[in-house]
Amino acid sequence: MSQSDECMDILISQLYEVLNKNNWSARVASDFMGIGRNVFSNIVNRKTGVSLKTLCTIADSLDRPVASLICKEGLQSWKNEQLLRQMQADMDKLIKKGGVV
Repeated sequence: MSQSDECMDILISQLYEVLNKNNWSARVASDFMGIGRNVFSNIVNRKTGVSLKTLCTIADSLDRPVASLICKEGLQSWKNEQLLRQMQADMDKLIKKGGVV
């Protein structure tokens, strides 16, 4: 399985999770996400890929990062851990310089 196939599997799974969690039809979900009903249907039925613009629109409407829609959870956690470590290091530098109280 290619990486893009795996990302699509994760995206489709995430979209179905949103449908089930909110008890939404595909029509309601596509309207909420701000994408066309045909676009939504084509994505979940694997008739087309998803553009970065559409992916960002979906993520924004769900108030989620794009990575949460297309990456395995373990990879997301690792990236989040790395980001938190970098933020902590940056904060430590600011504190040492007297920039944060």
